[in-house]
Parts: sequence; structure tokens; C-alpha cells
Amino acid sequence: MRSWALIAAVFAGTTSAEAARIDSVRQLPSGLELRTADGVLLLEPWSDGIVHVRFGPPNYSGNYNPSVIATRGKVHLSVRETPDAYLLSTPRLRLRVDKATSSVSFQDMSGATLLEEAERSIGNGTVAAFRTSPTIYGLGEHQNGLLDYRGTSVHLQQKNGDVAVPFLLSPKGFGILWNNPSIMDVEVGKAGAKYPLVIRNEAGGGIDYDFILGPEPDQVIAGYRWLTGDAPLMPRW
Repeated sequence: MRSWALIAAVFAGTTSAEAARIDSVRQLPSGLELRTADGVLLLEPWSDGIVHVRFGPPNYSGNYNPSVIATRGKVHLSVRETPDAYLLSTPRLRLRVDKATSSVSFQDMSGATLLEEAERSIGNGTVAAFRTSPTIYGLGEHQNGLLDYRGTSVHLQQKNGDVAVPFLLSPKGFGILWNNPSIMDVEVGKAGAKYPLVIRNEAGGGIDYDFILGPEPDQVIAGYRWLTGDAPLMPRW
């Protein structure tokens, strides 16, 4: 049985977004690259409502995920700087990157914050914490009888009776496709937890995920299908 206390001790010496002040910024044709003392953050819009987010060492190129078959489309990007943040916008989505912490906030065009990074750690595995609504759906098929995972921890490991799918849906109008095939645990709104959403992976060279804007659930699922491909229909018989 794994001990999270031991894992926490390992992560104690790894990087955290709370101390990851941005040292330099470079605008790329695909998005925005922000360097910190702890690693490199890359934000790449793949469509007006989907952003690929990566954080890791300078040589980190993302986690292997054969499920993602889409390619980045042409997106109109706008980048500007304020005294305390860098702002990246598409026609449907706004991203705010805090200069002091490098944490990313995802906002709709009305300015409402849907999801905000709180902490991130990389090392012998990865941990990412977020501020958002503590109501989360998805994550595959499990035997706990739950639709809303609020107040629980969901273990994602393929085994008999459980189907692990690292995709979650929020009623706030977005989804996250977590690009890491390793064993993971997703903590959602647990009593006494510092943050309402925490994702822990046992392995991985960095943090790699896709943020998918809705706001309707059907639009989120359409974005997920675009990234991973349409599921074939069952035979008519």
C-alpha cells in the first residue's frame, strides 16, 4: 500500500508555483513561453476554446499520450502585459499568468474565473492543485456509485471493474484532459483540504493538460472528441 506521507516527503524538495516568479517571457507563433527558476511554462491555444498547458524542465516536451490525435489549429492570439500579470486571449478565452507565482487563471470573455492554478510540483511524479468549484464529473467508470465526486478521492488505475479516463468535467463550463498515463489520484473538495481540486501522478516528467472551454457540457465533450477522435458508432444490429 502506497504511503502519501512518503510521497509528500519526496515532493517537499521539488518545485512549487507559489515560489515560481517569472524570469523571462517569449511570445511564440504557437503561444507563450514563460521561464521561471523552477521550470518552463508553455501555453499553446489549439483552438479558440482549447489551450494546451505544459510545465517542466527546459528539455520537457510533454507527456506521451497516444490518445490525442488532433493538431493545433490556426488561432488568433492577443498577448499583453500588465504590472502584475501577462494576459493571453483568444476570441473565446482569456488566460492570466501571475508574474509573482506563474500560476495560470482561465477566464471566459466576461472575465469570470473558471479555474485557477494554486500549486504545482514536479519531481518523482507530479502534483497540481487548483481553485475551482468542488463539483467534478467524469474520470471514467468506477464502482463507487458516485456521479459527483465532491468530498472524495478517485483512484485512476486500469483494472477489472474500473475504467480510468483522465478527463474531468466541471459544471462551471470547462473540462480538463490530463495528459499523463501513469497511476493517478484526483482529490475533489475533501474536508480540510487546502484546495478543492488536487491531481497527483505517480510518474511523469512534468505537468501536461488541455483546458477545454464550454460553456455547455456538450461543447466540452465536443472539444474532448476533437482532441481524441470520434468514437465509432455501434453496429445497427
